[in-house]
Amino acid sequence: MSAVVIEKDGEGREYEVPPGETVSLRLPENPTTGYRWEVESFDNNILGPPASDFWPPGEPSVGTGGTRIFTFEARSPGVTLIRLILKRSWESKQQAADRFEITVQVREMKQ
Repeated sequence: MSAVVIEKDGEGREYEVPPGETVSLRLPENPTTGYRWEVESFDNNILGPPASDFWPPGEPSVGTGGTRIFTFEARSPGVTLIRLILKRSWESKQQAADRFEITVQVREMKQ
């Protein structure tokens, strides 16, 4: 199984992956400010629920950011929009500081 890795500059694009492959989103985040990336929507018939992890840069120190990583597994053929928002937990979705969207098409790849 391989992985498609998408960073912030990959926003707005469409990605094709075969079933069984993973899609990993890596977005800059600084949780010490209260802002965290959340998965707002995706089709869970096409992608499995995401695993989430946070990686601080090298030597962690107070106030430094890092990278939020969401990893989805492609399950079934179809097309889904993955939508994420960057917000503080007490704020509404409409108050999001940033948004991130990509389209993922899961389909059998020809050899």
